[in-house]
Amino acid sequence: MLKLILCGAFVNSITGPNCTVLLMGNKSHFELINGFFKFLVVIGFVYLFGEKHFWGVALVISMSDIIVNLMKTYELYYFYSIVPFNFKESLHIIFISLVYFTSVFFENVIILILLNGVFVVLLWF
Repeated sequence: MLKLILCGAFVNSITGPNCTVLLMGNKSHFELINGFFKFLVVIGFVYLFGEKHFWGVALVISMSDIIVNLMKTYELYYFYSIVPFNFKESLHIIFISLVYFTSVFFENVIILILLNGVFVVLLWF
């Protein structure tokens, strides 16, 4: 469960400054909408997963952070045509995210070492 929450925190740490740019750009009403949408996402995921599965609460927290932060990234691009990362940085973030997210689903150490090795080789290229 902790690994699921950390996935949401990982995405939040990458896209977190988008909120600050929206607030400084006099788009604070969109932050209110994002907060309300995050509340709706939490309520929706609680009804879907929270009561049925033990790890549902962790999934709710993680998915609400991921969805709302991706919305903020889109809003930032829509209003200011700002892309937080260039293409090369985005590829690195995607590969690091894949390594991180695969560690959530695989607990076998040998598989994790092999996957991490593959991703490190891909990052070199």
